[in-house]
Amino acid sequence: MSDTTDREAIQTIALIRAAEDWSKQYQQDPETHAALLKNEAKWTLAMIRFFKKMANEMDRYISWGNYHLQVNADFNVDVIVRDEYLDPYSDDFIKISVEYVVGMVVAGAQSGENLYGINLGIDSTDAIIRKLSLDRVAALVGKRVEPDGSIIDNPKAEYSITKTMRQDIAESIKTSLALRETNEEAKARINKVIKNPKRAERIARTESVNAYQTGVTEFGFQSGAVGKVWQTVGTTDVCADYAKLGPVPFDYLYGDKLQGPTAHPGCRCGRRLIYQAEWDKLKK
Repeated sequence: MSDTTDREAIQTIALIRAAEDWSKQYQQDPETHAALLKNEAKWTLAMIRFFKKMANEMDRYISWGNYHLQVNADFNVDVIVRDEYLDPYSDDFIKISVEYVVGMVVAGAQSGENLYGINLGIDSTDAIIRKLSLDRVAALVGKRVEPDGSIIDNPKAEYSITKTMRQDIAESIKTSLALRETNEEAKARINKVIKNPKRAERIARTESVNAYQTGVTEFGFQSGAVGKVWQTVGTTDVCADYAKLGPVPFDYLYGDKLQGPTAHPGCRCGRRLIYQAEWDKLKK
């Protein structure tokens, strides 16, 4: 794509996302919300290209000779998908994504500065912001960042984009084997699975808010927030349950695991922070 086409695509994606229902936290600070939307749009485009590249390079990590042998065998997908060649895409994902996530973490932290009038001078060069961003991106591919900065596999990872991708590829291959498809037919099926733009959109929509809210959490921590309130967009799902709790301590974990949004894919909820003077009044 040309730079002009990229700009138009980013603008279109951002406008579509802006038209969605967002909680008050985002509406009350249009500046940082615009930064979130722009970074989310850029990341969406980058993810579409990332998965397209993966699809175009499938011959690197899929043994088509073994696929041919498995057509009349026991559907052993493990001998077809070569993990040693698939694994490096996790590193590629981190390299591609980290700067977009930095931008959204910063936007979240700066929204706190704007909304609560507490200037901490947070920007993209802050070591803590970059660490939080790298931690967030690494977690998405089932890895963790060590104190020395090295990135290793996380054996306790609850979720991994690349693991999910491998599972989707495996299911596609199983379907192709069951249908006795030729190599070319199987390639076409996998290509469609990997390049599905909804995958890129789902990642960017959800993880952008997670990154933004990571910045809100860090701002709250640095500025001395003592409480918070979950803000919904009028939904009746689990987010409504969290909102009904009203003010809770700043370190409270929703559902025993969440500092704040997101609670589900595509969540557009936010948080209002509470400081000591208000907290004291609420508790009287």
